Amino acid sequence: MTYKRKHSKAIWTRTYPDQAKKLRPENTERGGIKARSQPEALRMAVYRGIKELFITQNPLCQCCQKIYTHVTGGICARVEFTDSVHHRKGRAGLLLWDVRYWLPACDRCHRWIHEHPSEAIRIGLLSKDWNKQD
Repeated sequence: MTYKRKHSKAIWTRTYPDQAKKLRPENTERGGIKARSQPEALRMAVYRGIKELFITQNPLCQCCQKIYTHVTGGICARVEFTDSVHHRKGRAGLLLWDVRYWLPACDRCHRWIHEHPSEAIRIGLLSKDWNKQD
């Protein structure tokens, strides 16, 4: 596999930055290169709406109890509020919107799941077939 060498900007773009910006207006809208394609931006906008509704309906982390019990062997008396959504089967394709495989998770638990994938699979917080659609 060969990699393309990065080229420095042409000298004239540094000398005439206004003209360079006019040639590529999409690069100046957000201060750089477009973050996402239009279909991907639409896909993520729909996802954000579904995610906000899911977090509203599930305000408490469902992972704290399982992780604390697995790690310490005791009973967890602490449950955090949901900060994010954990996708047990991944986010590829239509799995991004499949609420059946979502878990409300606090940031601490979400980080632990991805730092310890084999243990997360063992306690049921991560699927063995990660990012594989049915």
